[in-house]
Amino acid sequence: MRRAFLASLLCLALLPLPFVAATTASSGALRITEILPEPDTTLGQRELVEVWNAGNATIDLQGWKLHDAPTTSGSINTFTFPAWTLQPNARVVVWGGGAADGRGPAWSNSAVWNNAGDGVFLVDPATNLVDWAGYGTTTAPAGFESHLSAKPDKSLSTELQEGAWVAHEPTPGVAPGASSATATVTVTNVAPHVAFVGLPDSARPGTTLAAQLDVGDDNGITDVVAWNLTSNGAQVAKGSGAAGTVTVPVPPSGTTWTLVLRATDAGGLVATATATLALRASDLAVALPAGGLAFPDVAPGAASAVLAQPFTIQNLGATDHVPLVDVSDFVGPSVVPAVGHLDLGTGPADAIAWTPYTGALTPLPALPPGATVQVWLRLADVPVPLAAGAYGTSFTVVAA
Repeated sequence: MRRAFLASLLCLALLPLPFVAATTASSGALRITEILPEPDTTLGQRELVEVWNAGNATIDLQGWKLHDAPTTSGSINTFTFPAWTLQPNARVVVWGGGAADGRGPAWSNSAVWNNAGDGVFLVDPATNLVDWAGYGTTTAPAGFESHLSAKPDKSLSTELQEGAWVAHEPTPGVAPGASSATATVTVTNVAPHVAFVGLPDSARPGTTLAAQLDVGDDNGITDVVAWNLTSNGAQVAKGSGAAGTVTVPVPPSGTTWTLVLRATDAGGLVATATATLALRASDLAVALPAGGLAFPDVAPGAASAVLAQPFTIQNLGATDHVPLVDVSDFVGPSVVPAVGHLDLGTGPADAIAWTPYTGALTPLPALPPGATVQVWLRLADVPVPLAAGAYGTSFTVVAA
């Protein structure tokens, strides 16, 4: 941060020049105030020289020159100002190569100032030396010894501050009495978030399941550089950013099925979600009677009505299985709820063992390997009143 005070620099500006006088009173107010001889290009720096108008009048710089210290052969690098006016207390920056900007024009050479030491000469259009500043291994002209500073480290400039030359962070174009600084803020990287949405508790082996994947990141969805979905350890889907819905094959066998969703952000943070579903065995074969399932006609308030013909379940597997029955409500002109009005029965017609249907996945007696059982449905206590017409239901049999 520049700590130069306007008052002290103005006092310095009003002292008589120890070298050849400028051609006008106003030109004598010009001072070299900053030199950056060894920029760090990784920081976007360029060589620069800064000139300050410490007087009270506007100065026309067209035709003024800056040049470096002569070599042993007498050659110099010279910059001639184009049309450029400098208001009182204003500064102009002459950049080393590249483009000009609002702070000043650019030298044609990208590298002018020797890193070990050099001098900057400010010369008016009449070739009078108005100011000089140097650093490191160079020799000051007579009367300018106090304008010689130590060679600054790479990326630092040598600046005129309160009458002294010091190494400092470059602050090109900042007026005396003002300060220059940068403000930084770091936005914390947070881990992405992942979840499964709406997955059932179980799945039927050998089928497919639409898995809705919720992948997000509070730093923005583009921060999610990768996500992947595995099924029992094997990758089945991958991507970046948002995920959406993915169709996943259900394993053909087993008792459980594990899905793992993992997301990684650009900072390497990881989020994981795991879902474990029960696999309902496909070892149960269901055989329906010809023409499907049908009840005899019933009147509202009937005590009961049994299927005209049962369906059968056979265990094709090598272990015992408990059949689980899921029956929907009977729907027609009105609704007959399955729970409270439906019984499940097993066995031959003359020895049916009845049990109330208690809701989704009501169990039947376990079936040994290779065994077959007849299954009956019985409507009981048909509601009153009940609109006349055809009613239907659907059922599913899975294995625990």
